[in-house]
Amino acid sequence: MTPKQVYSTIVKSLKHGNIKDNILLKGMPGIAKTAVIEQACKDAGFELIVEHGVTSDPIDSKGLPSVSTDPMTLEPRAEFVPFGNMKAIIEAKVPTVVFLDDIGQAAPAVQGSWMQPVHDRRLNTFKIPDCVRFIAATNRREDKAGVSKVITAFVSRFAINLTVEPDLQSWSEYSVTDPDIDPTVVSFARFVHQDGDPVFQFDPSRELENPTVPRTLTALGRLHKC
Repeated sequence: MTPKQVYSTIVKSLKHGNIKDNILLKGMPGIAKTAVIEQACKDAGFELIVEHGVTSDPIDSKGLPSVSTDPMTLEPRAEFVPFGNMKAIIEAKVPTVVFLDDIGQAAPAVQGSWMQPVHDRRLNTFKIPDCVRFIAATNRREDKAGVSKVITAFVSRFAINLTVEPDLQSWSEYSVTDPDIDPTVVSFARFVHQDGDPVFQFDPSRELENPTVPRTLTALGRLHKC
């Protein structure tokens, strides 16, 4: 699907879909998965909580072990106390999307730690509020972007599984509205496309060279604007 089609699907799901209709996006690096999710959430009226799996530990979604006193019996008790993003999630009061970014680069233990919140909508004794939705994004193994394995049981918890493909039209429509991007770069890209040459080319075998993808073309447009 093109980024524009993915955007429409996300907005429609957030506004009218079931709260368990979790969304997973996959595609090559720099194809604007994150940008599409951010814009769709904004336009659908959802707050955004971003969780980066590559910098997470399994304990982040479970909470910190703590000892407290039972208010009824006054006996000591052990429990896990949510903190950080997970605390914000279980206390959410307004429409909120939890975005698990680059989840494929996360360790299997981190992926597994999110299976209960994503599927059962619970964190131990805490219930995930109905105003919260889950969206994840990842590169693919063939992209050579550090994705070794995405747990099958984790993937199956996402009812909507979309592959994002590069699309010059979607990128052009976004870029012409961005005052920080030189319009001549957009025009040149469209000229190359009309001449029959593919604009977006991603070759994971090249080392230390930027591929021509929406992210790098956007960066070029901003450099030319300086």
